[in-house]
Amino acid sequence: MMLLLLLSMLVAADGLRCNALWGLHKKLLAVGLSTYCLTFNNPVIAAVGEGDLPDGAMAQSKLIKYQNEWNKVANSVKTRGNDMDLKEQLGLKQFLKQLANEYYDMELLTKGILDSNKKEQAKLIATDFRMKIRECDDALSDGNVNKINDNYPITSKELKDFFILLQDIPDEL
Repeated sequence: MMLLLLLSMLVAADGLRCNALWGLHKKLLAVGLSTYCLTFNNPVIAAVGEGDLPDGAMAQSKLIKYQNEWNKVANSVKTRGNDMDLKEQLGLKQFLKQLANEYYDMELLTKGILDSNKKEQAKLIATDFRMKIRECDDALSDGNVNKINDNYPITSKELKDFFILLQDIPDEL
């Protein structure tokens, strides 16, 4: 709308060429058009490096990251045991809650499994994984750090089995 107004001013100013005020009108018109272009026309710039991965790729990436972190946390708990202070235990509880919420990413990834048997196995693994991690979180609330050591081998194997179920390339290849 503003552009139309400025263009109509340009047409009207064309009739003023003979007038002594043409120079002033010309400058005002130039300032008006420049202001409009700078204010209302946003340049199209490609956002290189910005943006996220598609949902499935992001879910798998997060799950791999949490799998690696879970291995590190479990080794730390195994070596340090009950020597952790309250701040470390609270951080561990937060990590366990995030790890348990990876169930939703696992659930998303199961939607891509075409074989119905594998899909059901993956859903069962995801549900059991979440339950085991929540057990660790609850035990940590009660001061039982050893539950992490008990559940780690099971949950680690479940994650490995889950990733195997995601593979859709036949073994023959």
